[in-house]
Amino acid sequence: MTGRRRIRPAPTIPAGRGPVVRSLRISRPPHATGAPLHRVIVAVDVVGSTARTNPGRARLRQAMYGALDRALVRGGIAERHRDPMVDRGDGALVLVHPVDQVPKTLLLNSFIPALTELVADPRVQPLRLRVALHAGEVHYDSRGPFGEALDLACRLVDAPELKVMTMYTTVPVVLAVSDHIYQSVVRHRYTGIDDDTYLPLVRLDLGGRRQRGWVAIPEEVTPVRERLESRRGPGRPA
Repeated sequence: MTGRRRIRPAPTIPAGRGPVVRSLRISRPPHATGAPLHRVIVAVDVVGSTARTNPGRARLRQAMYGALDRALVRGGIAERHRDPMVDRGDGALVLVHPVDQVPKTLLLNSFIPALTELVADPRVQPLRLRVALHAGEVHYDSRGPFGEALDLACRLVDAPELKVMTMYTTVPVVLAVSDHIYQSVVRHRYTGIDDDTYLPLVRLDLGGRRQRGWVAIPEEVTPVRERLESRRGPGRPA
C-alpha cells in the first residue's frame, strides 16, 4: 500500500554460522587460593586532597599515578615484578613480589628518591605525598588483596604523626616505614640508606597489639628534631 514501509524479516542465521560474541575478560586476582603471598607493600596517599574540589582531586590522582609509574620504572621495578596498583581514591597501593631483582633496599635507595624527584618537578601538577613501606603476607579474593599486613601499611600512611610531619616540612614525599622494615633493612645502613634520619614517632594499635612506625626526618626539619624526639620517650634502642 502507498505510504507504508515494507518491513523485511530478519535473515535466518544457520546454526554455528552466527556472529562471534566475545566475552568480557574479567580481571582475576593473581592467586585467589586462600594461601598468603609475601609482598612488599607501598602505601601512598596524596597530602591535602580533601581540601580540593573533585576536578582538583582528578588532577592530583593523574599526577600521583604518573609519578608512581615513572618512579617504579626508574627504580628498576618492572610490571612483572608487582601486582597491578590498587586504587585508594586519593592514594594507591603498590604490592611488589619477593624476587631477587627487587630487594627491599631497592625501594628505599632507588624508588623513593626517584619518586621524590618526580613529584618535585615544577613542570608537573603540584603534588605532595605520604608514603609508607611495610612487608608481609597478603591474601587475595575475587575483590582484591586483603590482610593484616595491608591494614598496617594503610594505618601507617594515615598515621597522625606522619600527617604532622607534612606540616613541619615542604618536602614533596614524607616517608614512614614499619618496624619490620626498619629492623630488617634500615638499621643495617645498606648503600643509600641512612638510619640516623629515622625516628620511631608512630604508635599504632592493630588488633590489640602495639605497632611502631619510623618516620624519615628531612634535613630541613633538623631544628625541630629535639621536639620530635621528646614525643617518643626513651632514646633509640640499641
